[in-house]
Amino acid sequence: MQAFYQWDDVIDAIGRKDIDYCFIVYPDESISLPGITAVLSESYFSRPVFIDFEGVFRKRNKELFEKGLSHSFVLNAEGVVIIEGNPQHKSSVLRQMKEL
Repeated sequence: MQAFYQWDDVIDAIGRKDIDYCFIVYPDESISLPGITAVLSESYFSRPVFIDFEGVFRKRNKELFEKGLSHSFVLNAEGVVIIEGNPQHKSSVLRQMKEL
């Protein structure tokens, strides 16, 4: 959760105004809605964030969560994953996103 502020830097580095970004959060029992709201507010994060308390997205996309809890990917207009990986940790993913 605390890495949201870093995404603004990544999005700025990509420099594409024609790409929409959204984030899905799967909080565990220890994180409340007010806690999530506070983190987002304190980081001045202004992108859409969907909070999935019921884990619906995770249940419908089990294959994405076989390798861990955090995933970053880019979908095309048809909803197909075209890039997978976190541009904060992989320069090759950042480069691919800039080349879209």
